[in-house]
Amino acid sequence: MALLRPLAPPYDPLDWVKRPFPERARMVCEAWALQGSGAPLAVYVLHAVKLALYAGAWVLFCSTSPSLGGLSTIGDWWLRPLAFQKAILWSMLFEGLGFGCGFGPLSGRYAPPVGGALYFLRPGTTKLSLFPRAPLLGGTRRTPLDVALYFALLALLVRALLAPALGASHLVPIAALVPVLAVADRTIFLALRAEHYWWSTACSRCSGPTPARTRSTSARLSSARSSRSCLSLFRS
Repeated sequence: MALLRPLAPPYDPLDWVKRPFPERARMVCEAWALQGSGAPLAVYVLHAVKLALYAGAWVLFCSTSPSLGGLSTIGDWWLRPLAFQKAILWSMLFEGLGFGCGFGPLSGRYAPPVGGALYFLRPGTTKLSLFPRAPLLGGTRRTPLDVALYFALLALLVRALLAPALGASHLVPIAALVPVLAVADRTIFLALRAEHYWWSTACSRCSGPTPARTRSTSARLSSARSSRSCLSLFRS
C-alpha cells in the first residue's frame, strides 16, 4: 500500500558502498534533500492531524474563558492577550508531554512515537542534573521527587489552561517551578522549550496587561470617545 510504504533511496546500496566517500556523501545529501528520511505519506498525515488537534485544543482551552469565546467567534478574540497566554501555556504542556517537536518518525521516533511523559514520569530513568552531586535534585537517575515535580508542573499547566482568567496564582507557580526542574534535569527544561515558553510566561505576568487593566483601559477610552462626541455636538 503506497500510503504506508516508505521511499527507497534513489541508488543501489550495494553499489553505493563501493564508491569513494565524497561521492557517497553527495548521493546521500541529494537523497535527503529530495526525499527526507523516506517516510511514507501516512507519517505526514499523522503529523497534520497532530497539528490540527494542537490548534483545536487551544481553541477549547480558550473557550473556558468568558472574555474569549469559541471557534465561531475566533476572529474577535484570537489576538487578545489572554488567548496568547493560553497559547504559550498550551505549547509548553504540549512539548513537555512529548507531542511537540520531538514527536513521531519525522523526529526519529518510531515505537513508541512519543517520549516525554513516558520517561519523565518513570523513576529510575536517566536524567541530566545541572549539579549531579547536589542533594535531592542531583544524581543521574530520576527519583520519585523528580517525577513529583514534573507531574506538579503538568497539573499547574492544566489548571491554568482551564481557568477563566489568568492571574499571579496561575502564572507565578509555573514560572517558579520550571527553574527547579531545570536544575533537577536539563532534559526537561529543553523538552519544555523553556527558552521560549518559560520566558514568555514570566514576562506576560510581569509586564503584560491583566484582564482588569484591559477592561479599565477600554472603559477610559470609551469615556473619552463619548466626551469628544458630546463636545463636537455642542460646538456644532
